[in-house]
Amino acid sequence: MVSVCCITYNHESYIERALKGMLSQKTTFPIEILIHDDASTDNTANIVKKYAAGNPTMIFPVFQKKNQYSQGVPIDIHFNIPRSRGKYLALCEGDDYWSDPSKLQAQIDFLERNPSLAMCTHEAIYEKDVGDTQDTLRSRVGILKRYYDLFGLTEALRVLIIALTTSRSLVSWDLTHRSARRSKNESSYNLIDFQDGATHMSYCSMVLRKNILKGFCEAFYITPRGSHQLFQLVGALTGGIGHLHKVLAVKTNQASSVTQDKVRQAENRRLSSSADTNEKIKRYRYLRNKCSDSDRRIFDSMIDNELKRIHFSAQR
Repeated sequence: MVSVCCITYNHESYIERALKGMLSQKTTFPIEILIHDDASTDNTANIVKKYAAGNPTMIFPVFQKKNQYSQGVPIDIHFNIPRSRGKYLALCEGDDYWSDPSKLQAQIDFLERNPSLAMCTHEAIYEKDVGDTQDTLRSRVGILKRYYDLFGLTEALRVLIIALTTSRSLVSWDLTHRSARRSKNESSYNLIDFQDGATHMSYCSMVLRKNILKGFCEAFYITPRGSHQLFQLVGALTGGIGHLHKVLAVKTNQASSVTQDKVRQAENRRLSSSADTNEKIKRYRYLRNKCSDSDRRIFDSMIDNELKRIHFSAQR
C-alpha cells in the first residue's frame, strides 16, 4: 500500500484538482489518501468532506479547529504519517496536483527495482497565478524549449499538454540538479548534491520508504518549517534519492500559500539572520550527529556556508 499524505489550508481553488489527481492514479497496489485540513477559513474543508463521502474507503481526512502549523507542529510527521498504513509515503500539498495518472506506479516501480534507494522524485512544472507574469506565451515557449533541450521531445510534449490545459502562467520549476544530470531518463542524488544548502525537488514529487524516517522524526519538531528540505536530507542520508526525468506534477505558486505569506516570509528572514535561530543550521547540526564521519564533513561544509551567508547578509 502507498499512503498519500496531503496537507491543506485555504486551498478552495485548488484542492479539488489535487484530489482528482490522486484519485486518477492507475496502480497495481492500493492507496489511501490521508488529508489534514489545518483549520481552513474558506470552503476547503467542505470540498474535502464531499470527496471523502464519495470515497470512504480511500480518503481519510482530519479537520483541525485551530491552525497547527502556526503552533510549530510538523503536520505530516505529527498527524498524517503516524496513521499511515503504507510501506511507501507519497507527499502532496493541497494547492499542487499530480498531472499524470502513472505517477505513483512509475515511482514505486523505480523504488522496487532499486531497493537501496530511499526516495524517488521527478520533474515538476511551477505554475504561477495569472498576473504574476505578463508574458505568458513567452514563458510557455521558454519552458518547452528548455525541456526539449534537456529531456527530449516526449517530455516537451508532456509539458505542452499541461500548458494547454491551464490558464495560468508556467515557468520552469525544478530541473535536475547540475551534478546529478547523468542521463535523460533518471539520475540519483546523494548528500554531496545538497552541499550548497538548496532544495532541489518539489514536495509534490516525493515518494519515500516510510521506514527511513525511523530515528529522524525529532528533527522535524526542531525545525518544523523545514520539512521540505528535511525529507530530502533524510532520503540522501539513508540510501540516496532516485530522480525521474518526467514531468508528473504541477507545483502552484499562489499568493495565499504558506511560502508566499509576507508575514511568514518576514519571520523566516528574521530567524535565518542569526546563527542561534537559523533553522537550517539547527537542522544540519542535528543530522550531523546521526551520520558517518564522511557525511559529517559535508554537514560541516553546509553549516559553514550558511554562516557565511548570514555574515554576508549582515554586511549588506
